[in-house]
Amino acid sequence: MGIIMNMFFLNVFGNLDFDIYYELMMLCVLIVLGILLGKLAEKLSIPAVTGYIVAGILVGPVLHLVTEEVTGGLKIISNIAIGFIAYSIGMELWLPKYKNSAKEILILTFVQAIMTTVIVFFALLVFKQSVAVALLLSAIACATAPAPLMMIIKRYKAKGRLTDTVLPVVGLDDGVGIIIFGVNLAVAKALINNGGENINIFKIILTPLKELGLSILLGVVVGLIVGVLSNKVIKNFAKHDKNDTYLSLAIICVFLSVTAAHYFSLSPILVPMVIGMTVTNMIDKDTFKTQTRVIDKFTPPLMIAFFTLAGAELDFKILVNAGLVGIIYILARIIGKYVGSYIGCLIGGSPKEVRNHIGLTLLPQGGVAIGMVITVANECGDVGKMIQTIVLAGIFIYELFGPILAKIGFERTGDIVKGALNESNNDANTVALETTEVSQTSESQK
Repeated sequence: MGIIMNMFFLNVFGNLDFDIYYELMMLCVLIVLGILLGKLAEKLSIPAVTGYIVAGILVGPVLHLVTEEVTGGLKIISNIAIGFIAYSIGMELWLPKYKNSAKEILILTFVQAIMTTVIVFFALLVFKQSVAVALLLSAIACATAPAPLMMIIKRYKAKGRLTDTVLPVVGLDDGVGIIIFGVNLAVAKALINNGGENINIFKIILTPLKELGLSILLGVVVGLIVGVLSNKVIKNFAKHDKNDTYLSLAIICVFLSVTAAHYFSLSPILVPMVIGMTVTNMIDKDTFKTQTRVIDKFTPPLMIAFFTLAGAELDFKILVNAGLVGIIYILARIIGKYVGSYIGCLIGGSPKEVRNHIGLTLLPQGGVAIGMVITVANECGDVGKMIQTIVLAGIFIYELFGPILAKIGFERTGDIVKGALNESNNDANTVALETTEVSQTSESQK
């Protein structure tokens, strides 16, 4: 069946000079099927995100309508979606709200990332993997994907202590991951190339710090410009013009972030997240609500495309090729995230409901880890190719089951009322103002 459908589409579109039209057609198929399976998943009390990923698997690995060339051509869609997700996380990080919990969040972020790295590293050494392999896989293991969490939080109107804690953690986790990955990659390359001789400690530390610092600096500068424009100029516009301008500014910010990340090797998550965080701490509640509303009306097709494309890129053969090392990596990362977040909560003084369940929300993995593994594959030869297979196998599992476990975590803490669903809009990424208002509780607090 899949072969017949593939031949049909190729016969119709294969003679066109521009492959982009076939890619656009497949994007339409992905979005439509994603909507349908997302709704079906919710009927079964499964997060819509999982339905989107399954839709991508059907069109990609099962029916082979979406090939590797198609997903490569549509990669910009995924990058833009990640940018909007990170920007939305930043918009939630209103600093006065975290005044009393900043220490708790920082401790939790660092402890869970470091513990995950350590546990995966020693688990791989126990099963006789080389130090270089263990260093690379353990560094990638600490990366967490914010996209599924944002979808679940928005879709199910999640509100509560777990939601308030996990949002800044997944945002800051990218910064910590950059540092750990940069250090481990440099040491692993030295071990692979010359047995560990002539390791430049200064370069090992400076490279990831440079990426981190430049990402934050660009985000702050752009955020300050947007914040000033919002307060001094756009705020005085008529309602319709105001909505259009806020959306245009958000799109410009995300496009600029994606471009800067690509050309200057900056973080595709940190740059837009810092822009959003800077802006939200400069504007009032009404402006915040307006910006959030117009952005969330624009992004649903992007979010569906992002997750269906992620599913289309998965490959069943990878699960087999990963073998025993892949199983060890997957299980060790799960243990590391859960144990690390639990210990981090204990040290930071987080309440019991957060301590017991935040580990479930930190399991999804995707965009950042894929970026890391591509770097490893390009710079570490055969070792890099093996690591790519193992990590992609892990992402396959985490993307399918991570959203389900995250939703269970939110339900157990009461952040999501079991069985509740935001039905106020038929879009897959409906805006829930009740969620966003948690960040800025009253005009007077600004």
